[in-house]
Amino acid sequence: MQKKIMVQELKKLAIYYQQAKRSPVEIMTLASMWYEDMSDIPDQDFITAIKLYRRNNDFFPTSNQIRGCYRIICRDRNDRKDVKILPFPEETPEEIEKRKKFIKDLRILKRV
Repeated sequence: MQKKIMVQELKKLAIYYQQAKRSPVEIMTLASMWYEDMSDIPDQDFITAIKLYRRNNDFFPTSNQIRGCYRIICRDRNDRKDVKILPFPEETPEEIEKRKKFIKDLRILKRV
């Protein structure tokens, strides 16, 4: 992860959670500590984890809470890999004609 992105997201959190009253020095200190804790998380996943946390919590997060959100994202991603998408059933000639007629009727209605 890029430290620049972490700093940007921390600044956004400081604005969003104004009750935390984080100074610029505190933000930079947090960025260094968070970078040590979460440098292995890809940038986009980090941003998504921040959004997930922000949508579900009322207080400024810890790095451990953001990592927990990242775990949720990874788990959901892995769960989706197991889902098999079934192919569409093939249409019968009668269904194809019925669909073509329906589309033709829609075009006629649009002209009216």
